[in-house]
Amino acid sequence: MDFSDFTCSPKQSLDGMSALDIGCGGGLLSESLAQLGAATTGLDPSEALIKAAKDHAERNLPRESLERLQYVNTRLEE
Repeated sequence: MDFSDFTCSPKQSLDGMSALDIGCGGGLLSESLAQLGAATTGLDPSEALIKAAKDHAERNLPRESLERLQYVNTRLEE
């Protein structure tokens, strides 16, 4: 696959798209995707990291981004 013509601007919208962040850890990538407009699900097997991701998002994201973001404590294999 050739991505040489692909460009991404920090202001590019992901409205209408879905994103799955496998191994989301503390959720920083998940948060960014939600802020750009994607309906985002972050998955991680660590309950502590999911809690940290939720806490961070609730403290730092605007409501509209929070509404597009969910975190799930699970393993991909489940």
